[in-house]
This record gives sequence, C-alpha cells and structure tokens, in this order.
Amino acid sequence: MRFVAWDVISKSFWWLFDDKFTLAVAAGGGALGAATYLVAIQFVRAPAPALAEIVGVLPMAIVGFIVGLFVQEAVVVRGLSGFKGDISETLGTTVGKYPVFLATTVAFYVAFAVGLVALVLPGIYLALRLSLAPLVSIAENVGPLDALRRSWNLTRGNALGMLYVYGAVVLTASIAQAVVSMVSGVVGQFLFSGIEMAAAVSWCLVYRALAA
Repeated sequence: MRFVAWDVISKSFWWLFDDKFTLAVAAGGGALGAATYLVAIQFVRAPAPALAEIVGVLPMAIVGFIVGLFVQEAVVVRGLSGFKGDISETLGTTVGKYPVFLATTVAFYVAFAVGLVALVLPGIYLALRLSLAPLVSIAENVGPLDALRRSWNLTRGNALGMLYVYGAVVLTASIAQAVVSMVSGVVGQFLFSGIEMAAAVSWCLVYRALAA
C-alpha cells in the first residue's frame, strides 16, 4: 500500500487548524515551550553556572519531555480516530496508552541513535522505516518490539515518500519558525509547537493510508 505525499502534506495543515482540540493542544505546547525558552534565556544570560545549577535544570527538561510527549500522543490519538469523538474519550485513551507509547518512542530513538552511530544515511533510513512504531503501539495495542517490527513492514517501499512528507512539513515550517524567532523567540516557540503537531498529524495520515 502506498500514499500520495502531497495529499498528506495538505491535509496535515488542514486538520491542524480545522480540529479545535488539535489546535488547542498546539497552543498549549507552544505556551510550555515559551515558558521553557524564557527560563533558558535567563539561565544562559547568567554568569557561568555551577554544576549544581546545571543539574538543577535537568528535572525541568525531563518534565518538559514527558509533558511534550503526552501532548504529541494526544494529537496522535485524535488523528488515528479520524479527528472524531469527544475530548474526554481522546484524553482517556491518551492516559491509558501513555506507558506503551513512551516505551515505544524511547525504543525508536534508541534504534535511531544506533543507526546514526553506524552512518548518517542508514540512521535516517532506519528512522523513516521505524517512525510509525509509536502510532502502531496505540492503534494496534502492541508492545514496543512488535510495533517496531510492524512499522518496518508497513513502510516497505515508502521511505522516499515519507522523507518527502517529513521534509515538506517540518523543514519548510521550521524555516518560517526560524525567521520569526529572530524577531520573537516566544512566538517562535508557538510556531515550533505547531510544526510538531502538523508532523504528528501527517504521520497519522501516513499510517492510516498504509494500514488500510
């Protein structure tokens, strides 16, 4: 099964702005990113920090990762349902499946890191082939290893199209975010959150097309 890359790209931004829940989640992620950005700016501008101060920032970074991943999963759950159903159902599914989503995401990053250590191009290829694993863990109720295996099978013959989608959605939007950040870092964080949500939506559309 293949998918039409341009169709996925156009629908990614359409659903981001059309679905109120997804848009609200993107705004919440932007607010979290803006707050983290402001704290980081104060930290950078301060005199050379002591080791204890650097370590003290780690809990905030960990919490930010956990919350950010939860926000991303909520959009994934919404996208896999076709952006239907009420918000309470979406949040309930997100909470219930968060542990396996977290474990699968970590497994994906480990595999990606191994690929990058080997060589850059194999790492990118591996990332594309395994990138649907977190979505599979939710949609098909499987563990991390089975999700990675299933993603590998689903994406066979589609790596180039996925690279096109990811590049078009993320890289193009990232340029806009970088330009805006030159004027306002806070506004840039909101745009970055929107980019993340659009990427999550695009991956949902890719999975639904390949798994059909």
